[in-house]
Amino acid sequence: MSLSREAYRELAAVVGEQYISEDDFILAGNRAQTPEIPFAHPSPDAILLPGSVEEVAEIVKICNKYGIEYIGNVTGCIPTAYCTRENSIILHFKRMNKILEINAEDRYAVIEPGVRHVQLYPEVRKLGLSYTAAAVGPGGSVLVNFCATGGDHHCQYGTSRPTRYLLGVEMVLPNGEILRTDSVIGLVLPRESGTQPAQHRERLFRKQRKTRNHHEMRRSSGPLQGTGRVSRRGPQPTS
Repeated sequence: MSLSREAYRELAAVVGEQYISEDDFILAGNRAQTPEIPFAHPSPDAILLPGSVEEVAEIVKICNKYGIEYIGNVTGCIPTAYCTRENSIILHFKRMNKILEINAEDRYAVIEPGVRHVQLYPEVRKLGLSYTAAAVGPGGSVLVNFCATGGDHHCQYGTSRPTRYLLGVEMVLPNGEILRTDSVIGLVLPRESGTQPAQHRERLFRKQRKTRNHHEMRRSSGPLQGTGRVSRRGPQPTS
């Protein structure tokens, strides 16, 4: 089954003709065939390569209009990254692979969904920093791992949960609206709020920076002076 010509034209108008394909050999290359899957996955009806969150939002609206299912894909490491039924398309985020910002002072990074560990981790290490990387290998998507994993960071005696390091996301909702969330203070900012991302982040981290500087000053002041000893039971007798 292929897309209707009306749907194809509208999708191509969003991403451009060079970033949408119905070629059989490309569609077959995006069909899962692994031993653990008990059924044959169909090929998608089209592959799209959006270049921005705005394009993703428009694609979702068009899919809703024509009743088309869509699946996001970065690396295709898991079976759920592929279509399970006909009348479906795949949104491949390989074009959205930019590291937008690395803030060494406040220790956060702003990345697009197509950024992989092999891209981000070397840049972070250049600044003398590190982060908890899920055990998916260097080709795994940083954002997908941090959003969708429940504990894949291998430690000696167990696992940690990388989702705790996710400070915020910009997402496209099923109705095509764009939502920006921030888990630092439990704040949800609609995209239409008018708050610029840089201003918002500065406000969020200003208090944390002040607190961290206070703790560093206390550590650098050395041990407390004095000879008395106080416990919960009150002053202790001395000889």
